[in-house]
Amino acid sequence: MRDGIRFLATIGLGLIMVIGCGGSGGSPAAAGSQGAPATSATSASQAPAATSVASVAGVPSASPAGGGAGGGVCALVSTDELAGIFGVPVTTTVVPGPPDTCTVAAAGAPLAAFVLTPTGGGAVYDAYAGDPAATTISGMGDKAAYSPAAQLLVILKGDALFSMSAYDQSKTPEQRLELMKKVGAIAAGRM
Repeated sequence: MRDGIRFLATIGLGLIMVIGCGGSGGSPAAAGSQGAPATSATSASQAPAATSVASVAGVPSASPAGGGAGGGVCALVSTDELAGIFGVPVTTTVVPGPPDTCTVAAAGAPLAAFVLTPTGGGAVYDAYAGDPAATTISGMGDKAAYSPAAQLLVILKGDALFSMSAYDQSKTPEQRLELMKKVGAIAAGRM
C-alpha cells in the first residue's frame, strides 16, 4: 500500500512539474472523467467485462486483443496480457485523474499502476530521465528511461507519456523492472 501511495505521489509531482512548465492545463481526460472509479472485475479466467471511464485521447476505446476492460488508460494493456506478465489473474481499476491511473491487483493486493499523460509528457520525461542514476531503455516509444530513485519506468511517444511502477515486494528491483518493460512495450505500441 505504501508503494502505491508513493507511486501516486510521484506521478502527482510529475504533473505539478508539467503544469508549472506550461504543460497542458486542460487534459482530454478531464473533459469526460466521472466522479467514481470504474472497476473491471475481469481476470484471466473470466470473460471480459467492458467497464470504462471516459477514453483518453489516443487510447483505444475497444478492448485490445486478449480481453480486458474497454476504454481509458487500462485499455493500453489487457488483463489477459497483464496476467501473463505477472503470472497470476489480475484485476484493473481506473482511478480518475486527470490523468487517469490504472491500478493492477491480484487477489486484492496491489501489483502495479500506470498512467498515460496524453499531452505535455516531455517535461516529465526529462525530469525522470535527467536523474544521473536513470537508465535509458531502448525499443519502447520514441524514448524510454527507468529512474531507480522513483522506481518508475517512463516512456515518451510524441507528446504522450506512459509511466509505470511495479511494487510487488516479493520481486527484486531488477525483476520489477523487467515486468515494467514487458507492460511498457505493449502500452507503447498502443499509445
